[in-house]
Amino acid sequence: STNRGRTWSQATNVTRTNGGQNAPPPGSLSERDITLAERVTYEDGHGCLHLFYELDHDAGAAATYEFEGVLTLNPMLYQRIPVDSIPLCPIGNPFWPALHVDSSGFPGRVIPLDTACYLSADPPPDPIPTSLALHQNFPNPFNASTTIPFELLCAGKISLRIFDVLGREIAVLCDDDARPAGAHSVSFDGSRFASGIYFCVLSTADKRVVRKMILLK
Repeated sequence: STNRGRTWSQATNVTRTNGGQNAPPPGSLSERDITLAERVTYEDGHGCLHLFYELDHDAGAAATYEFEGVLTLNPMLYQRIPVDSIPLCPIGNPFWPALHVDSSGFPGRVIPLDTACYLSADPPPDPIPTSLALHQNFPNPFNASTTIPFELLCAGKISLRIFDVLGREIAVLCDDDARPAGAHSVSFDGSRFASGIYFCVLSTADKRVVRKMILLK
């Protein structure tokens, strides 16, 4: 999820566990007591998630059954998962709000997004982007730094460049950088440049959007 649980991308099997229900031990495998590190770490410029879990060798038939399998000696496993290996698209059904404490909003019981009850104490997040968007920088006019917000529908490589009124490139804020889907922002320091009108250009593999900015000293 790129918007704190309002919508989710389709699931990715990062552990490659392949255990069948009702299979005899040690064939009925399941992850238990999964712990995920709160923060992503970066090594050589690549982000990684850190996962720790128990691999149950006999998961049994189902949690609602009285018999849930035989006693097994289960290993505790650590797994480092490259962030780039987890696709953020396609998004699952956006009309099924996720993680409701009241069990509402599931298939067949859809409720409006603005009335959903969330597990988080944070206010309801903004809707997931529906297209590539480059928003107006703030403040604008600015002196001498400003923030440029933008949104990506899908993960991918982007470039963000600043041009003057003559079409000359004066700054490169992102150069073919890989970014996940969702909302982002980049700062621009215009202290080295003269007052005037400038253009911010956000480019992806197949689209380009432009915003006008005013530097006023």
